[in-house]
Amino acid sequence: MSEEVEDAAITVPRSMVATVLLNGGLGFGMLIAILFSMGSVDAALETKTGYPIIQIVYNAVEDKLATSAIISILIAMFVFATMSIMASSSRLTWAFARDKGLPYSQALAKIHPRFKLPLNTIILTAGINLLLSLINIASVTAFNAMLSLAVISLYLTYVTPIVLILYLRIKYPKSIDWGPFRMGRIGPAVNTISILYTAYA
Repeated sequence: MSEEVEDAAITVPRSMVATVLLNGGLGFGMLIAILFSMGSVDAALETKTGYPIIQIVYNAVEDKLATSAIISILIAMFVFATMSIMASSSRLTWAFARDKGLPYSQALAKIHPRFKLPLNTIILTAGINLLLSLINIASVTAFNAMLSLAVISLYLTYVTPIVLILYLRIKYPKSIDWGPFRMGRIGPAVNTISILYTAYA
């Protein structure tokens, strides 16, 4: 999506850092609130609802209506997050198809004349998401394993460019075409710490 952003080399990294700082701060605040109000860990894990967060909220507010309202806010956040993920994944699929990197690229790269959207890639990514979510019906364990695999895959996508840039810094330092941001001498240390943390995570 950064293809459409003006001055992307500066705007996109700033947006990414701002998002991490904002969401990290809000997430940390929520985590502290949950930990202070959760009560018994065993009671939360053995809840009849099947979702510990619902039991934690209920323990904190002791009212079913208030619990439903708070959980509805969380569900709304998940829905909005899903929409943005769908937008980015369908756009990524479209970009691959446009560059002839996928089977049936010609059909996937088409832009719908009326909606001005890559409708075929939106349908494809929505269909794949729907099919993958059906795994939950057959086996919760398999679905959770798939989610874990997705998280591991994300970490791999984070660490791969870091490993490559560290390799270039050590082996061919003059070959790097730097962008507008650079960490200078502390860069290799930051790269190494990032690799170690990602491997641990």
